[in-house]
Amino acid sequence: MMEGFNVLAPMGWDAFGLPAENAALTQNIHPAVWTRDNIARMKAQFYRWGVVYDWSRELASYDPAYYRWTQWLFIQLFNEGLAYRKGASVNWCPSCETSSPKRLFYRPAPAQTSLRISIGSIYNNHSRR
Repeated sequence: MMEGFNVLAPMGWDAFGLPAENAALTQNIHPAVWTRDNIARMKAQFYRWGVVYDWSRELASYDPAYYRWTQWLFIQLFNEGLAYRKGASVNWCPSCETSSPKRLFYRPAPAQTSLRISIGSIYNNHSRR
């Protein structure tokens, strides 16, 4: 399959977000603990399946050693005018107190509503080179 080439296949966990936070709150546990426990459970499943990764190359978005650099990179892009902020219309869920893309919105229950509101959002400035 790899035809003699060395292939880098890091494993990454996108661990930020409201679903993880809400799940942790319903279990009365800190989101970091919830996330670490779920990652450990998924890794155990991988081991049982025989999935092989170089775990020394594992990334997790909740790790300060990871997001420190994503924040640093964003600041560099922003300072160079390659990212900017402007208003945008988003789907807002009052009960969750967050916004989500339309594809992630479920049909609200009769007592729930979702609305469109305008907030500041970050964009890439593709036209500047």
